[in-house]
Amino acid sequence: MQDFVYPAAFQPESRGAFTVTLPDFPEAITSGRNRADALTEAEDCLQEAIAGCIAPKTWTGGYSSGSLPCAEAGAVPGDARKADQ
Repeated sequence: MQDFVYPAAFQPESRGAFTVTLPDFPEAITSGRNRADALTEAEDCLQEAIAGCIAPKTWTGGYSSGSLPCAEAGAVPGDARKADQ
């Protein structure tokens, strides 16, 4: 499997915890008890954010069609737009 690199911002919190945001996926925010845990959680969060962009059209999640970064590509779950339009 090919590895990919995505930017992530690690914000230190109290007691050694970290909040992680992924600039390419504004809806993706997670945290961990320490930096290593936050990295593990960020990997999972990124996978879920990407999966949300490619989910079947029957997806009924809580995001509006304009709130996901994949909206520009027309690959928004629950959105009938096509990428070539």
